Parts: sequence; structure tokens; C-alpha cells
Amino acid sequence: MSFNTFARGLLEQIIDQAIASIPFFIRQCRSEEARRAFRYQNPEDFVLGVTIGSIVTSFETAFKITYGRHFNQNKISEINQVINGRMPLIRSALFEAG
Repeated sequence: MSFNTFARGLLEQIIDQAIASIPFFIRQCRSEEARRAFRYQNPEDFVLGVTIGSIVTSFETAFKITYGRHFNQNKISEINQVINGRMPLIRSALFEAG
């Protein structure tokens, strides 16, 4: 069973907000201080991981609050499909951030 219109819209909004935050995160993660603290080589890869993690955890929290339950495996697969469908925009935001 797929997400209802409300849940799907919420997921899309969370993705849009995460994409809008990418330029800020890229600027922060390019500093040597951040690289030393979090021990990563490539800021773009790090921000991509943070962005995807943020989307999933934000949506999981909203879903739990709204529906009083956690995701099942089908819902996780659907989330992955939605994020994967938006990946070109996520990567574009990373590229445009410099």
C-alpha cells in the first residue's frame, strides 16, 4: 500500500526543504574544522549523506507523530523510490552550491 496524498505531500515538502538547505551545509562542510571534526574527505558526499538521512528521519518522525506507528518495509521502499526520483534535483543543488 502506498502513502496517502497527505503523507506523500509531506515527504515531498521535506525533500524540498532539504534541497533548499544544501547550499548552507556545503559552505559549512567545506571548512577544515568540519572536515577534521567529522573526518570526511569529500564534502559533497558528506552533505549528500546528511541530506538523505535528514529526509528519512524527518519524515519518519512526522509519520510516527501523525499515524502513531513506524514504517514497514514497503513504506521504506517507497521512501527510497521517492528520494531516488528526486536525486537529480538533490545532485543539481550540490553541484550548483559550488
